[in-house]
Amino acid sequence: MKNSSTIENYRLYIVAAIALLIAACSGSDGADDPCIDDIDCNEGYECIDAVCLPIENSSINQSENPGEPENPGEPENPGEPENSGEPTESEKLDLLWMIDNSGSMCRSQEIVRDSIDELVEVFVEQDVDFQMGITTTHMADCDDPDYQSVCDREPVAVAGHLQSTPQPIPGFDPACSHSVYGPEDSAVQAGEAEAGDPNPKNLDPVVANIETAIDCTEDPEEWSHLLDFDEAELRCALPGDLLVPVADCESDGPHLTEFFPDPDSYRDLPKVFRAADYQDENGTVDIDEFRSDFACASMVGTRGYGIEQGLAAVTKALSHDLTGGPDANPDDYPNAGLIRPDANTGVVFITDENDCSHDGELNEVTQCGVHKCTIEENKGDEGRLLSIDDLYADFMDNLAASRGVETIDPNSVLPASIHAPYQKVDPAEVPNACPDQPWTVSPSCKTEMGRGWSGHRYEYFLRNFEFFFPEAYESDQQAPLDGLICHDFSSAFTVLAEYLASGAPGD
Repeated sequence: MKNSSTIENYRLYIVAAIALLIAACSGSDGADDPCIDDIDCNEGYECIDAVCLPIENSSINQSENPGEPENPGEPENPGEPENSGEPTESEKLDLLWMIDNSGSMCRSQEIVRDSIDELVEVFVEQDVDFQMGITTTHMADCDDPDYQSVCDREPVAVAGHLQSTPQPIPGFDPACSHSVYGPEDSAVQAGEAEAGDPNPKNLDPVVANIETAIDCTEDPEEWSHLLDFDEAELRCALPGDLLVPVADCESDGPHLTEFFPDPDSYRDLPKVFRAADYQDENGTVDIDEFRSDFACASMVGTRGYGIEQGLAAVTKALSHDLTGGPDANPDDYPNAGLIRPDANTGVVFITDENDCSHDGELNEVTQCGVHKCTIEENKGDEGRLLSIDDLYADFMDNLAASRGVETIDPNSVLPASIHAPYQKVDPAEVPNACPDQPWTVSPSCKTEMGRGWSGHRYEYFLRNFEFFFPEAYESDQQAPLDGLICHDFSSAFTVLAEYLASGAPGD
Protein backbone atom coordinates (compact mmCIF):
# COMPACT_ATOMS: atom_id res chain seq x y z
CA MET A 1 0.00 0.00 0.00
CA LYS A 2 1.03 3.59 -0.50
CA ASN A 3 2.18 5.46 2.59
CA SER A 4 -0.70 7.68 3.77
CA SER A 5 1.78 10.38 4.78
CA THR A 6 2.89 10.67 1.15
CA ILE A 7 -0.67 11.40 0.03
CA GLU A 8 -1.11 13.86 2.92
CA ASN A 9 2.07 15.69 1.87
CA TYR A 10 0.72 15.95 -1.65
CA ARG A 11 -2.55 17.22 -0.27
CA LEU A 12 -0.84 19.97 1.72
CA TYR A 13 1.08 20.93 -1.39
CA ILE A 14 -2.05 21.32 -3.47
CA VAL A 15 -3.85 23.23 -0.71
CA ALA A 16 -0.98 25.71 -0.63
CA ALA A 17 -0.92 25.95 -4.43
CA ILE A 18 -4.64 26.68 -4.56
CA ALA A 19 -4.29 29.30 -1.86
CA LEU A 20 -1.60 31.01 -3.92
CA LEU A 21 -3.95 31.05 -6.90
CA ILE A 22 -6.76 32.54 -4.83
CA ALA A 23 -4.49 35.21 -3.41
CA ALA A 24 -3.15 36.07 -6.86
CA CYS A 25 -6.61 36.27 -8.42
CA SER A 26 -8.49 38.23 -5.78
CA GLY A 27 -6.04 39.92 -3.45
CA SER A 28 -5.90 38.88 0.19
CA ASP A 29 -6.41 40.20 3.67
CA GLY A 30 -4.54 37.27 5.14
CA ALA A 31 -7.25 34.64 4.98
CA ASP A 32 -6.45 31.62 2.82
CA ASP A 33 -2.84 32.74 2.30
CA PRO A 34 -0.37 29.84 1.97
CA CYS A 35 1.85 29.20 4.99
CA ILE A 36 4.25 26.81 6.64
CA ASP A 37 3.93 28.00 10.25
CA ASP A 38 1.82 30.49 12.22
CA ILE A 39 4.54 33.11 11.80
CA ASP A 40 3.70 33.27 8.08
CA CYS A 41 0.14 34.45 8.80
CA ASN A 42 -1.21 37.90 9.62
CA GLU A 43 -2.37 38.82 13.11
CA GLY A 44 -5.54 36.95 14.04
CA TYR A 45 -4.78 33.97 11.79
CA GLU A 46 -3.06 30.62 12.29
CA CYS A 47 -1.56 28.10 9.86
CA ILE A 48 -3.86 25.09 9.35
CA ASP A 49 -3.15 22.57 6.58
CA ALA A 50 -0.76 25.03 4.86
CA VAL A 51 -3.42 27.80 4.76
CA CYS A 52 -3.87 30.86 7.01
CA LEU A 53 -7.29 30.68 8.69
CA PRO A 54 -8.93 32.84 11.39
CA ILE A 55 -7.97 31.74 14.90
CA GLU A 56 -11.56 31.96 16.09
CA ASN A 57 -12.64 29.58 13.30
CA SER A 58 -9.60 27.62 12.22
CA SER A 59 -11.46 25.46 9.72
CA ILE A 60 -13.68 26.21 6.77
CA ASN A 61 -16.96 27.59 8.06
CA GLN A 62 -19.51 24.78 8.15
CA SER A 63 -23.10 25.98 8.27
CA GLU A 64 -26.08 23.72 8.39
CA ASN A 65 -26.49 21.89 5.09
CA PRO A 66 -30.15 21.17 4.23
CA GLY A 67 -30.41 17.69 2.79
CA GLU A 68 -26.99 16.55 3.98
CA PRO A 69 -26.85 12.99 5.37
CA GLU A 70 -26.95 12.98 9.17
CA ASN A 71 -23.54 11.30 9.35
CA PRO A 72 -22.05 12.00 5.90
CA GLY A 73 -18.78 10.25 6.64
CA GLU A 74 -20.30 7.04 8.01
CA PRO A 75 -23.49 6.00 6.17
CA GLU A 76 -25.26 2.85 7.21
CA ASN A 77 -25.18 0.20 4.47
CA PRO A 78 -26.65 -3.03 5.85
CA GLY A 79 -25.31 -6.20 4.28
CA GLU A 80 -22.10 -4.66 2.99
CA PRO A 81 -18.65 -5.57 4.32
CA GLU A 82 -17.28 -3.36 7.08
CA ASN A 83 -14.51 -0.92 6.20
CA SER A 84 -11.07 -2.44 6.55
CA GLY A 85 -9.35 0.90 7.16
CA GLU A 86 -7.52 0.97 3.82
CA PRO A 87 -8.43 0.75 0.13
CA THR A 88 -8.94 -2.75 -1.20
CA GLU A 89 -5.73 -4.08 -2.76
CA SER A 90 -5.85 -4.60 -6.52
CA GLU A 91 -3.37 -3.78 -9.24
CA LYS A 92 -6.39 -3.21 -11.51
CA LEU A 93 -8.29 0.06 -11.69
CA ASP A 94 -11.41 0.75 -13.75
CA LEU A 95 -11.86 4.52 -13.94
CA LEU A 96 -15.04 6.29 -15.04
CA TRP A 97 -14.81 9.99 -15.81
CA MET A 98 -18.00 12.02 -15.51
CA ILE A 99 -17.21 15.24 -17.38
CA ASP A 100 -19.84 17.98 -17.33
CA ASN A 101 -20.63 18.91 -20.95
CA SER A 102 -22.83 21.92 -20.26
CA GLY A 103 -22.14 25.35 -21.72
CA SER A 104 -19.57 26.74 -19.29
CA MET A 105 -17.15 23.80 -19.02
CA CYS A 106 -14.66 24.56 -21.82
CA ARG A 107 -11.70 25.57 -19.66
CA SER A 108 -12.12 22.75 -17.19
CA GLN A 109 -12.25 20.23 -20.02
CA GLU A 110 -9.07 21.74 -21.45
CA ILE A 111 -7.29 21.20 -18.13
CA VAL A 112 -8.32 17.54 -18.15
CA ARG A 113 -7.00 17.10 -21.71
CA ASP A 114 -3.73 18.83 -20.91
CA SER A 115 -3.13 17.05 -17.60
CA ILE A 116 -4.09 13.44 -18.25
CA ASP A 117 -0.48 12.41 -18.91
CA GLU A 118 0.48 13.41 -15.34
CA LEU A 119 -2.13 11.01 -14.00
CA VAL A 120 -1.12 8.21 -16.38
CA GLU A 121 2.56 8.63 -15.51
CA VAL A 122 1.77 7.89 -11.85
CA PHE A 123 -0.27 4.85 -12.85
CA VAL A 124 2.62 3.56 -14.96
CA GLU A 125 5.14 4.14 -12.16
CA GLN A 126 2.87 2.26 -9.73
CA ASP A 127 2.25 -0.61 -12.19
CA VAL A 128 -1.50 -0.01 -12.15
CA ASP A 129 -3.38 -2.00 -14.76
CA PHE A 130 -5.83 0.75 -15.62
CA GLN A 131 -8.64 1.33 -18.04
CA MET A 132 -10.88 4.37 -18.47
CA GLY A 133 -14.22 5.42 -19.89
CA ILE A 134 -15.98 8.77 -20.19
CA THR A 135 -19.60 9.84 -19.72
CA THR A 136 -21.25 13.23 -19.22
CA THR A 137 -23.95 15.08 -17.27
CA HIS A 138 -26.20 15.00 -20.36
CA MET A 139 -29.26 12.96 -19.33
CA ALA A 140 -31.86 14.20 -21.84
CA ASP A 141 -34.22 11.49 -23.05
CA CYS A 142 -33.89 11.73 -26.82
CA ASP A 143 -36.85 9.37 -27.31
CA ASP A 144 -39.06 12.08 -25.82
CA PRO A 145 -40.19 14.64 -28.46
CA ASP A 146 -39.96 17.40 -25.82
CA TYR A 147 -36.18 17.00 -25.83
CA GLN A 148 -35.74 16.92 -29.60
CA SER A 149 -34.18 20.37 -29.83
CA VAL A 150 -31.80 19.52 -27.00
CA CYS A 151 -30.72 16.30 -28.71
CA ASP A 152 -30.39 17.99 -32.10
CA ARG A 153 -28.01 20.50 -30.56
CA GLU A 154 -25.98 17.75 -28.87
CA PRO A 155 -26.14 14.61 -31.04
CA VAL A 156 -23.01 12.93 -29.60
CA ALA A 157 -23.87 12.46 -25.93
CA VAL A 158 -26.29 9.70 -24.90
CA ALA A 159 -27.52 9.46 -21.31
CA GLY A 160 -25.14 7.30 -19.25
CA HIS A 161 -23.33 5.94 -22.31
CA LEU A 162 -19.56 5.94 -22.71
CA GLN A 163 -18.52 8.26 -25.50
CA SER A 164 -15.31 8.80 -27.42
CA THR A 165 -16.35 10.94 -30.40
CA PRO A 166 -15.04 14.52 -30.07
CA GLN A 167 -17.56 17.35 -29.80
CA PRO A 168 -15.50 20.49 -30.49
CA ILE A 169 -18.31 22.88 -31.53
CA PRO A 170 -18.71 25.47 -28.76
CA GLY A 171 -22.04 26.09 -27.05
CA PHE A 172 -23.67 29.35 -26.08
CA ASP A 173 -21.27 30.63 -23.40
CA PRO A 174 -19.12 33.42 -24.95
CA ALA A 175 -16.26 32.43 -22.62
CA CYS A 176 -15.94 29.19 -24.61
CA SER A 177 -15.43 31.09 -27.87
CA HIS A 178 -13.40 34.04 -26.63
CA SER A 179 -10.49 34.26 -24.23
CA VAL A 180 -11.23 35.86 -20.86
CA TYR A 181 -9.62 38.70 -19.00
CA GLY A 182 -7.15 37.87 -16.27
CA PRO A 183 -6.62 40.00 -13.13
CA GLU A 184 -3.56 41.67 -14.66
CA ASP A 185 -5.19 42.70 -17.94
CA SER A 186 -5.35 46.45 -18.51
CA ALA A 187 -9.13 46.40 -18.94
CA VAL A 188 -9.51 44.82 -15.50
CA GLN A 189 -7.01 47.20 -13.93
CA ALA A 190 -8.94 50.12 -15.42
CA GLY A 191 -12.23 48.83 -14.07
CA GLU A 192 -13.64 48.26 -17.55
CA ALA A 193 -14.03 44.50 -17.05
CA GLU A 194 -13.82 41.86 -14.35
CA ALA A 195 -11.43 38.94 -14.30
CA GLY A 196 -13.25 36.09 -16.00
CA ASP A 197 -15.25 38.28 -18.39
CA PRO A 198 -14.94 37.32 -22.09
CA ASN A 199 -12.52 39.36 -24.20
CA PRO A 200 -14.49 39.99 -27.42
CA LYS A 201 -11.35 40.69 -29.47
CA ASN A 202 -9.87 37.23 -28.95
CA LEU A 203 -11.04 33.93 -30.49
CA ASP A 204 -8.27 31.70 -29.14
CA PRO A 205 -10.57 29.08 -27.51
CA VAL A 206 -12.60 28.33 -30.63
CA VAL A 207 -9.45 28.30 -32.78
CA ALA A 208 -7.85 25.85 -30.33
CA ASN A 209 -10.94 23.64 -30.64
CA ILE A 210 -10.62 23.66 -34.42
CA GLU A 211 -6.95 22.68 -34.15
CA THR A 212 -7.66 19.86 -31.69
CA ALA A 213 -10.54 18.59 -33.81
CA ILE A 214 -8.30 18.46 -36.88
CA ASP A 215 -5.71 16.45 -34.93
CA CYS A 216 -8.46 13.95 -34.03
CA THR A 217 -9.28 13.11 -37.67
CA GLU A 218 -8.02 10.15 -39.66
CA ASP A 219 -6.26 12.52 -42.06
CA PRO A 220 -5.45 15.90 -40.45
CA GLU A 221 -3.97 17.19 -43.72
CA GLU A 222 -7.35 16.82 -45.40
CA TRP A 223 -8.84 19.29 -42.93
CA SER A 224 -5.95 21.74 -42.53
CA HIS A 225 -7.79 24.25 -44.74
CA LEU A 226 -10.17 24.90 -41.84
CA LEU A 227 -7.46 26.97 -40.17
CA ASP A 228 -7.62 29.44 -43.05
CA PHE A 229 -11.01 30.87 -42.11
CA ASP A 230 -12.68 34.25 -42.52
CA GLU A 231 -12.84 35.74 -39.02
CA ALA A 232 -15.93 37.85 -39.73
CA GLU A 233 -17.80 34.79 -41.00
CA LEU A 234 -16.74 32.77 -37.95
CA ARG A 235 -17.90 35.50 -35.62
CA CYS A 236 -21.26 35.61 -37.39
CA ALA A 237 -21.58 31.85 -36.99
CA LEU A 238 -20.80 31.90 -33.27
CA PRO A 239 -23.81 32.18 -30.94
CA GLY A 240 -23.85 35.68 -29.49
CA ASP A 241 -20.44 36.93 -30.62
CA LEU A 242 -19.54 40.01 -28.62
CA LEU A 243 -17.88 42.01 -31.39
CA VAL A 244 -19.99 41.56 -34.54
CA PRO A 245 -23.72 42.35 -34.23
CA VAL A 246 -26.12 39.89 -35.81
CA ALA A 247 -27.43 42.72 -38.01
CA ASP A 248 -24.02 42.90 -39.71
CA CYS A 249 -24.08 39.22 -40.70
CA GLU A 250 -25.37 37.62 -43.86
CA SER A 251 -28.38 35.41 -43.23
CA ASP A 252 -27.04 32.76 -45.60
CA GLY A 253 -23.51 32.75 -44.14
CA PRO A 254 -21.76 29.50 -43.21
CA HIS A 255 -23.11 27.50 -40.26
CA LEU A 256 -20.81 26.97 -37.28
CA THR A 257 -20.46 23.27 -38.09
CA GLU A 258 -18.75 24.18 -41.37
CA PHE A 259 -15.72 25.48 -39.46
CA PHE A 260 -15.06 21.99 -38.03
CA PRO A 261 -14.28 18.58 -39.56
CA ASP A 262 -17.10 16.31 -40.61
CA PRO A 263 -17.88 14.07 -37.57
CA ASP A 264 -17.44 11.00 -39.80
CA SER A 265 -13.80 11.99 -40.35
CA TYR A 266 -12.69 11.45 -36.74
CA ARG A 267 -10.48 8.47 -36.15
CA ASP A 268 -12.09 5.47 -34.50
CA LEU A 269 -11.46 5.70 -30.76
CA PRO A 270 -12.36 3.00 -28.22
CA LYS A 271 -15.09 3.50 -25.64
CA VAL A 272 -12.80 1.87 -23.05
CA PHE A 273 -9.17 3.02 -22.99
CA ARG A 274 -7.04 0.12 -21.74
CA ALA A 275 -3.41 0.44 -20.66
CA ALA A 276 -2.72 -2.90 -22.33
CA ASP A 277 -3.72 -1.47 -25.73
CA TYR A 278 -1.00 1.18 -25.47
CA GLN A 279 1.86 -1.11 -24.43
CA ASP A 280 4.77 -2.16 -26.62
CA GLU A 281 6.31 -5.64 -26.64
CA ASN A 282 8.20 -4.76 -23.44
CA GLY A 283 5.02 -3.77 -21.64
CA THR A 284 5.83 -0.03 -21.71
CA VAL A 285 2.80 2.24 -22.03
CA ASP A 286 3.06 4.85 -24.79
CA ILE A 287 1.86 7.81 -22.73
CA ASP A 288 1.98 10.24 -25.68
CA GLU A 289 -0.30 8.05 -27.77
CA PHE A 290 -2.66 7.56 -24.85
CA ARG A 291 -2.78 11.31 -24.19
CA SER A 292 -3.54 12.03 -27.85
CA ASP A 293 -6.46 9.59 -27.94
CA PHE A 294 -7.84 10.53 -24.54
CA ALA A 295 -7.65 14.25 -25.40
CA CYS A 296 -9.94 13.64 -28.36
CA ALA A 297 -12.41 11.49 -26.43
CA SER A 298 -12.52 13.84 -23.43
CA MET A 299 -13.45 16.78 -25.66
CA VAL A 300 -17.07 16.14 -24.77
CA GLY A 301 -18.03 19.70 -25.67
CA THR A 302 -20.24 22.35 -24.15
CA ARG A 303 -23.52 21.76 -25.95
CA GLY A 304 -24.94 19.32 -23.40
CA TYR A 305 -28.19 19.65 -21.52
CA GLY A 306 -28.12 22.39 -18.87
CA ILE A 307 -29.90 20.30 -16.20
CA GLU A 308 -26.76 18.47 -15.05
CA GLN A 309 -27.35 15.06 -13.46
CA GLY A 310 -23.84 13.78 -12.82
CA LEU A 311 -24.71 11.33 -10.03
CA ALA A 312 -27.57 9.79 -12.01
CA ALA A 313 -25.34 9.61 -15.11
CA VAL A 314 -22.65 7.62 -13.28
CA THR A 315 -25.22 5.36 -11.64
CA LYS A 316 -26.79 4.67 -15.04
CA ALA A 317 -23.39 4.20 -16.74
CA LEU A 318 -22.55 1.42 -14.28
CA SER A 319 -25.90 -0.34 -14.57
CA HIS A 320 -26.07 -3.90 -15.86
CA ASP A 321 -28.38 -2.63 -18.61
CA LEU A 322 -25.45 -0.71 -20.10
CA THR A 323 -22.42 -2.77 -19.05
CA GLY A 324 -23.97 -6.22 -19.46
CA GLY A 325 -21.81 -7.62 -16.67
CA PRO A 326 -18.14 -8.68 -16.73
CA ASP A 327 -18.33 -10.89 -19.83
CA ALA A 328 -20.69 -8.84 -22.00
CA ASN A 329 -20.28 -8.38 -25.75
CA PRO A 330 -19.61 -4.72 -26.72
CA ASP A 331 -21.86 -5.23 -29.73
CA ASP A 332 -24.78 -5.75 -27.35
CA TYR A 333 -23.98 -3.36 -24.49
CA PRO A 334 -22.65 0.18 -25.00
CA ASN A 335 -20.55 0.23 -21.81
CA ALA A 336 -19.31 -3.36 -21.96
CA GLY A 337 -15.75 -4.00 -20.82
CA LEU A 338 -15.35 -1.04 -18.50
CA ILE A 339 -15.95 -2.94 -15.24
CA ARG A 340 -13.88 -5.99 -14.28
CA PRO A 341 -14.88 -8.26 -11.37
CA ASP A 342 -11.46 -8.10 -9.69
CA ALA A 343 -10.64 -4.41 -10.15
CA ASN A 344 -11.09 -1.35 -7.97
CA THR A 345 -13.53 1.20 -9.40
CA GLY A 346 -12.63 4.88 -9.54
CA VAL A 347 -15.11 7.64 -10.39
CA VAL A 348 -14.01 11.21 -11.09
CA PHE A 349 -16.62 13.97 -11.30
CA ILE A 350 -15.56 17.14 -13.16
CA THR A 351 -18.32 19.75 -12.96
CA ASP A 352 -19.02 23.41 -12.25
CA GLU A 353 -22.69 22.89 -11.26
CA ASN A 354 -24.42 21.12 -8.42
CA ASP A 355 -26.01 17.75 -9.10
CA CYS A 356 -29.67 17.82 -10.18
CA SER A 357 -30.41 14.10 -10.40
CA HIS A 358 -34.19 13.86 -10.09
CA ASP A 359 -37.02 11.38 -10.22
CA GLY A 360 -38.14 12.22 -13.76
CA GLU A 361 -41.07 14.34 -12.60
CA LEU A 362 -39.21 17.66 -12.42
CA ASN A 363 -40.64 20.41 -14.59
CA GLU A 364 -37.43 21.44 -16.33
CA VAL A 365 -38.98 24.03 -18.67
CA THR A 366 -39.10 27.11 -16.44
CA GLN A 367 -37.58 30.56 -16.30
CA CYS A 368 -35.21 29.37 -13.58
CA GLY A 369 -33.41 26.77 -15.69
CA VAL A 370 -30.93 24.72 -13.68
CA HIS A 371 -31.58 26.94 -10.66
CA LYS A 372 -34.93 25.14 -10.36
CA CYS A 373 -32.82 22.36 -8.83
CA THR A 374 -32.02 24.54 -5.82
CA ILE A 375 -35.73 25.17 -5.35
CA GLU A 376 -36.36 21.41 -5.35
CA GLU A 377 -33.46 20.74 -2.98
CA ASN A 378 -34.82 23.36 -0.59
CA LYS A 379 -38.09 21.38 -0.38
CA GLY A 380 -36.24 18.42 1.18
CA ASP A 381 -38.21 15.17 1.02
CA GLU A 382 -41.05 16.97 -0.77
CA GLY A 383 -38.81 17.92 -3.69
CA ARG A 384 -38.14 16.00 -6.89
CA LEU A 385 -34.39 15.49 -6.40
CA LEU A 386 -33.22 11.96 -5.71
CA SER A 387 -31.78 11.55 -2.24
CA ILE A 388 -28.05 10.95 -1.92
CA ASP A 389 -28.79 7.80 0.09
CA ASP A 390 -30.88 6.37 -2.75
CA LEU A 391 -28.30 7.33 -5.37
CA TYR A 392 -25.55 5.68 -3.32
CA ALA A 393 -27.59 2.49 -2.86
CA ASP A 394 -28.39 2.29 -6.58
CA PHE A 395 -24.77 3.00 -7.48
CA MET A 396 -23.51 0.15 -5.29
CA ASP A 397 -26.18 -2.26 -6.55
CA ASN A 398 -25.41 -1.41 -10.18
CA LEU A 399 -21.68 -1.77 -9.65
CA ALA A 400 -22.16 -5.17 -8.01
CA ALA A 401 -24.25 -6.37 -10.95
CA SER A 402 -21.68 -5.08 -13.44
CA ARG A 403 -18.88 -6.85 -11.56
CA GLY A 404 -20.99 -9.99 -11.36
CA VAL A 405 -20.90 -10.18 -7.54
CA GLU A 406 -23.47 -10.09 -4.75
CA THR A 407 -22.07 -7.17 -2.75
CA ILE A 408 -19.34 -4.58 -3.10
CA ASP A 409 -16.60 -3.82 -0.61
CA PRO A 410 -17.01 0.00 -0.34
CA ASN A 411 -13.23 0.31 0.03
CA SER A 412 -12.85 -0.97 -3.53
CA VAL A 413 -14.56 2.21 -4.74
CA LEU A 414 -12.45 5.37 -5.01
CA PRO A 415 -14.61 8.43 -5.74
CA ALA A 416 -13.22 11.88 -6.51
CA SER A 417 -14.82 15.18 -7.36
CA ILE A 418 -13.55 18.45 -8.78
CA HIS A 419 -16.44 20.82 -8.24
CA ALA A 420 -17.16 24.34 -6.96
CA PRO A 421 -16.71 25.21 -3.26
CA TYR A 422 -19.60 24.93 -0.85
CA GLN A 423 -21.93 27.90 -0.54
CA LYS A 424 -25.02 27.85 1.63
CA VAL A 425 -28.17 29.37 0.15
CA ASP A 426 -30.47 30.86 2.77
CA PRO A 427 -33.65 28.74 2.63
CA ALA A 428 -35.72 31.87 3.28
CA GLU A 429 -34.47 33.33 0.00
CA VAL A 430 -35.50 30.31 -2.07
CA PRO A 431 -38.99 30.47 -3.63
CA ASN A 432 -41.33 27.48 -3.46
CA ALA A 433 -41.70 27.50 -7.23
CA CYS A 434 -40.00 29.23 -10.11
CA PRO A 435 -41.44 32.77 -10.23
CA ASP A 436 -42.60 34.54 -13.37
CA GLN A 437 -39.33 36.43 -13.47
CA PRO A 438 -36.03 34.49 -13.72
CA TRP A 439 -34.58 33.48 -10.35
CA THR A 440 -30.93 32.47 -10.08
CA VAL A 441 -28.41 31.35 -7.51
CA SER A 442 -25.13 33.23 -7.24
CA PRO A 443 -21.98 31.32 -8.18
CA SER A 444 -19.78 30.21 -5.30
CA CYS A 445 -16.60 31.05 -7.23
CA LYS A 446 -15.57 33.09 -10.25
CA THR A 447 -12.08 33.48 -11.70
CA GLU A 448 -10.54 33.72 -15.15
CA MET A 449 -10.84 29.92 -15.23
CA GLY A 450 -14.63 30.16 -15.08
CA ARG A 451 -17.56 30.22 -12.70
CA GLY A 452 -18.94 27.48 -10.49
CA TRP A 453 -21.97 26.79 -8.31
CA SER A 454 -21.77 24.96 -4.99
CA GLY A 455 -21.24 21.25 -5.70
CA HIS A 456 -22.25 19.99 -2.26
CA ARG A 457 -24.38 17.07 -3.50
CA TYR A 458 -21.25 15.55 -5.01
CA GLU A 459 -19.51 15.97 -1.66
CA TYR A 460 -22.40 14.29 0.16
CA PHE A 461 -22.08 11.35 -2.24
CA LEU A 462 -18.31 11.10 -1.66
CA ARG A 463 -18.80 11.03 2.10
CA ASN A 464 -20.63 7.70 1.85
CA PHE A 465 -17.14 6.22 1.42
CA GLU A 466 -14.19 6.12 3.80
CA PHE A 467 -11.75 7.24 1.11
CA PHE A 468 -12.37 10.12 -1.29
CA PHE A 469 -10.68 13.02 -3.05
CA PRO A 470 -10.16 15.77 -1.99
CA GLU A 471 -9.43 14.53 1.52
CA ALA A 472 -11.25 15.91 4.54
CA TYR A 473 -9.34 18.34 6.73
CA GLU A 474 -7.64 16.69 9.71
CA SER A 475 -8.57 19.70 11.85
CA ASP A 476 -12.27 19.40 11.02
CA GLN A 477 -13.40 16.25 9.26
CA GLN A 478 -16.86 17.68 8.54
CA ALA A 479 -15.67 20.98 7.04
CA PRO A 480 -16.55 21.33 3.33
CA LEU A 481 -14.04 19.76 0.96
CA ASP A 482 -11.82 21.86 -1.28
CA GLY A 483 -13.65 23.21 -4.34
CA LEU A 484 -11.18 23.27 -7.22
CA ILE A 485 -13.20 23.87 -10.38
CA CYS A 486 -12.66 27.66 -10.62
CA HIS A 487 -8.88 27.29 -10.56
CA ASP A 488 -6.19 25.65 -12.63
CA PHE A 489 -6.49 22.24 -11.01
CA SER A 490 -3.83 20.63 -13.21
CA SER A 491 -1.42 20.46 -10.26
CA ALA A 492 -3.99 18.30 -8.44
CA PHE A 493 -3.72 15.51 -11.00
CA THR A 494 -0.62 14.00 -9.40
CA VAL A 495 -2.40 13.97 -6.04
CA LEU A 496 -5.50 12.52 -7.66
CA ALA A 497 -3.42 9.82 -9.34
CA GLU A 498 -1.72 8.84 -6.08
CA TYR A 499 -5.12 8.54 -4.44
CA LEU A 500 -6.58 6.43 -7.27
CA ALA A 501 -3.50 4.21 -7.25
CA SER A 502 -3.60 3.81 -3.46
CA GLY A 503 -5.19 0.39 -3.72
CA ALA A 504 -2.34 -1.02 -5.84
CA PRO A 505 0.00 -3.30 -3.86
CA GLY A 506 3.29 -1.69 -2.92
CA ASP A 507 6.70 -2.87 -4.07
